[in-house]
Amino acid sequence: MASKEAKSKVHRRFEPANTEAEGASRFRYRLADWGIPKAIIDDFTQHQTLLSYRKGAIIFPQGSRSDFLAWTHSGVIETTYCEVDGRRIVTRLVGPGEIFGHQSLVGPVGHLVHGFELRARTECQVALVSHERVVKALQTL
Repeated sequence: MASKEAKSKVHRRFEPANTEAEGASRFRYRLADWGIPKAIIDDFTQHQTLLSYRKGAIIFPQGSRSDFLAWTHSGVIETTYCEVDGRRIVTRLVGPGEIFGHQSLVGPVGHLVHGFELRARTECQVALVSHERVVKALQTL
């Protein structure tokens, strides 16, 4: 039988952040938990671009170029797989502090593209860090 800690990680309850600062704190904690050095976490949070989206807005269409590390600063984002016949399958809800859009595929011309559509389920803010900055940071590890 799995430990209580292991179960809580697998069956983690979705909890919205009470403040935007709490979303940023969760992002920092998540990266630190993965062993990312504090200097890189600080760099990402200092060089992010914040974008606001209204409920229902498409953040990244399925098949669009994937050039950023993206995380939810506030609100909730829905990850959806769009079938050829138009059906949409919700695969994940992304809350504050969580990274999303990293499930990329190689597109027809060799660029990384989003394998899923990402849509604002609520009004939300999304933080973006450029692909170049992420690659530069990873090269320091």
